[in-house]
Amino acid sequence: MKRRITFSIAVALGLIVAVVQVAFAGSAGTTRVGTAEEPQAGPWYTAQERKELIVYANASFVQKRAILTDATPKGTNGLLAFQRQVGRHIQLFTMRPDGRNIRQVTHLSDSDAFGPEWSPDGRRIVFARDYAVNTPKEHLDIETIDADGRHAHAFGLAGLNGYPTWSPDGKKILWIRAPGFALANPDGSGMELVKVPGDNSSPSFSPDGKRVVLRRDVGGGVGIYVLGVDGTGLKRVVYSKKGMADKIDWSPAGSRIVFSMPEFGPPQSSNVYTIRPDGTGLLQLTHDTGGKINNGADSWSPDGRKIAFASNRAGTPQVFVMNADGSGVTQLTHGSESHFAAWGTHH
Repeated sequence: MKRRITFSIAVALGLIVAVVQVAFAGSAGTTRVGTAEEPQAGPWYTAQERKELIVYANASFVQKRAILTDATPKGTNGLLAFQRQVGRHIQLFTMRPDGRNIRQVTHLSDSDAFGPEWSPDGRRIVFARDYAVNTPKEHLDIETIDADGRHAHAFGLAGLNGYPTWSPDGKKILWIRAPGFALANPDGSGMELVKVPGDNSSPSFSPDGKRVVLRRDVGGGVGIYVLGVDGTGLKRVVYSKKGMADKIDWSPAGSRIVFSMPEFGPPQSSNVYTIRPDGTGLLQLTHDTGGKINNGADSWSPDGRKIAFASNRAGTPQVFVMNADGSGVTQLTHGSESHFAAWGTHH
């Protein structure tokens, strides 16, 4: 088995964007093969002369108006989990939605914690644990832990690429594993592989658990794609030659997907957008320009009314929240670099 891991953090842009790339040879468990067919719909270009953003659907404009909050909320807003630099390592923390009661969850001395995601009941957190960072022995594992830091459990699996996510019913954890993604029980057992050719990352379940949205590097750019959990029906939602940040989240009612990407033309600032799963209704939520301010690492609140995101608008990357229409931006964290927030359900 041969493994090659590259981990980079975009500090130069001011926004901490973790990108994990793993080339993995070998497989285990059951393999399901899906059809990775591209849609044949013609591209729609923005009014920008360089036409760097392509929405593959029937969208006719980038919406500038506010939208209603996501209907049919799935739960009551609970704690936010996020990652923060503490000394030499990155640790996980939790806090209330108003930024109070910040508590440290992990106390790692030999590794870093990345990409926290909550279990549907708001009791446990799954994350990627990166050992021997920036050394030839660097490797990643999946770990789950109680919100209070107890009962940590490592999967002990190889081939992780990016961050894990929990299925809406709490019965499965999904993570990217070349050449597709893997599904396993919350204790790491019963792993099966779903083949999705290409360079994939940042998976997120639809609320009904039947589909997955993920990020794909394709044709010199980056796209957001939706497909079935069995790997079939791959469809492109949005594509950009400028690239996209490495975290995507599906709204609680399933009506919109939140993501971030750079603005058009140099210098670039990264902004937060939402879009319908069919590629229509692109809505820009933040409007920073000039390349100095970057926003990303987005997460919906369980009630669908808020979005948490990271931004360096305060100087260093910090966690902010805003309404689902982009209004009411509020800074939650201060001090050490904090980012990749995930919103849990109250229990």
